[in-house]
Amino acid sequence: MPFLPILIHKIKTWFIQADWVERNNILLMIVLCMSLYLTPVAVLVIILPYMKRIKLYDLRSLGSDLAFPYFFLAVNALVTSLYSWNALSIGATLAVVIPFYIYGVYAETQLSPKSCILMLKLLVFLSLPVGLYAIIQKLFIHLVEGRVTSTFVNANLYAFYLMIVLLIAFGFFLETSSKKEKWGYAGISLINMAALLLTGSRTVLVALAIAFLFLLLLSNRYQLALVLLGLCGVFLYSVTINPGLIPRYTVLDANISTREQLWNIAWDAIRTNPLIGRGLLSYKFYALQYNVTKVHAHNMLLNVWVEWGIAGVVLLAWSYFIVFKRGILGLKYSPYRKQIAIILSCIVGAFIYGIVDNPIINVQTGLLFTLLCSMILVFARKTPDQPIQEK
Repeated sequence: MPFLPILIHKIKTWFIQADWVERNNILLMIVLCMSLYLTPVAVLVIILPYMKRIKLYDLRSLGSDLAFPYFFLAVNALVTSLYSWNALSIGATLAVVIPFYIYGVYAETQLSPKSCILMLKLLVFLSLPVGLYAIIQKLFIHLVEGRVTSTFVNANLYAFYLMIVLLIAFGFFLETSSKKEKWGYAGISLINMAALLLTGSRTVLVALAIAFLFLLLLSNRYQLALVLLGLCGVFLYSVTINPGLIPRYTVLDANISTREQLWNIAWDAIRTNPLIGRGLLSYKFYALQYNVTKVHAHNMLLNVWVEWGIAGVVLLAWSYFIVFKRGILGLKYSPYRKQIAIILSCIVGAFIYGIVDNPIINVQTGLLFTLLCSMILVFARKTPDQPIQEK
């Protein structure tokens, strides 16, 4: 296929021209898109040298807005896992959660805006082989419910990844003046839209539409926003005439019933232990008493409350408040306001999607979301285009 040598050449060129920080993160992006199991390993490889600089008694020296909320989140995650005294919970916290939060601080302080733009473009380009693999899955591999997963653990997480990529590609499409780049983003997005439909995810379509609208409004594209609203209106009207247009419509009632059951189980777990939390992955074990085999509650807020307690909810809210506050301020003064608008729209989409799933506290999608939050703070800096130097 002609796209493959072009893609390889593009990544090779970026890699050669990059500095060592960019090279490490280029490799991380490749791993993130390709492997659930290698992603935590790649994160550890990157953060180990950085960890030598961290002084827990002087987190301010890191120059990170997220250092304190992430530190307390990591401590809370470890305490709740130790409280549960479950080896899987403790191991996942030590191997995934804590390293990911350290990476979030690393990305905020060590990446430059130039590096972030490079990584966002790379994420879009890497979605092409991932999307083509999804189409190959559909054609030649037997799938659960016929839903493609590509290189992700399930269809919903792949749909979340596609939502992020489509928003980034659309944002760059709007802003670039190069016809060649526009065609590239359009072509990749068509393949990703096809892959998105093949995931059979319903909520992601709602989240994507709202996030697209948010991006257009932040980008002052009011006419396009009206067009999008019109298209959404036409689709909703069409659904009232032909409900079969909704993906997996035949199992919609059963899926709603399942979500309701999962949320009721989560509320029961919260009611019996609202403060401390039961530890990472504890929902999976708690739900077994109801003969339910689900890893999480399919709702980000409920799942965090079950596993990390009310402290986890508050600390996450603190970190996201920082990200949104800096992002909104950055829209006013930053020369990278267009990139900030793209990522803010991704975060809005993620929160909407988190109503019925839990992609943010996860591996591939969790790292991607953590990286996007850090990128907003990079783009919103008032200082020159240089990584933060520790004090």
